[in-house]
This record gives sequence, structure tokens and C-alpha cells, in this order.
Amino acid sequence: MRLLWIDDGQTQKALSRRNNVAENTTTAVIVAMERAGLVTRKRDPADRRRSIVRLTGKGRALRPKLIPFADHVNDIARQDIPEADLAVCLDVLKRMSGNLEQAFLALTEDRNFDEPGA
Repeated sequence: MRLLWIDDGQTQKALSRRNNVAENTTTAVIVAMERAGLVTRKRDPADRRRSIVRLTGKGRALRPKLIPFADHVNDIARQDIPEADLAVCLDVLKRMSGNLEQAFLALTEDRNFDEPGA
């Protein structure tokens, strides 16, 4: 929901990419959010293969309630960790994520699921 609060009306694929999760995971979350009345999905008139995800009023209304909670959880997680260490950690995690994304893309392009490292 955080990404939709920032930029409402994104495709499922864009949400997957920006959250760095598989599209099937994003789809499952969106379906659950849709059932809860937090988002809607509509076909993109420019490309009927794509679905555009938008927040409902109910979904938008959760922002002021959830953001402070998320901030508090982050504060607890960062407690007693120097900012410099956090910066290094985030940099390393981003690079690792990029490495994994590149490897996954190469693997799916080759369709070579049986030979790790090939």
C-alpha cells in the first residue's frame, strides 16, 4: 500500500518490481487487498493485458493510521545501530538484490532451470 500511497494507479508488474517481489506474490496480495476493499483493479484501456491497481477510499484512509506504526517498528529495528552501519547494510542489501535480480532474469531468459551456475 505504501507504493500506492506515494503513486496511486500502478500496474501489478510495476508494483512487483518496485517491491522486489515475484509477480505471483504481488497478485496474491492484491487479491486479498481487493477482497478487503482496499484496492481496485481495472484493465488498462491502452493495453488490456495490464491491470491498473488503485486505492479505494478505505485504502487511502489507512495511511495516517499505518505510517506511524511502520515508523515505530523501524525505530525499534534501528535502535542502537549507528547510521553509518545502517547505510552500509542498505547498500549491501541493494547490491545483493540487484545481483539476484540479474541472475533470475538471466535464468528465466535461458529457461535453464536444471543447471545452477550455468
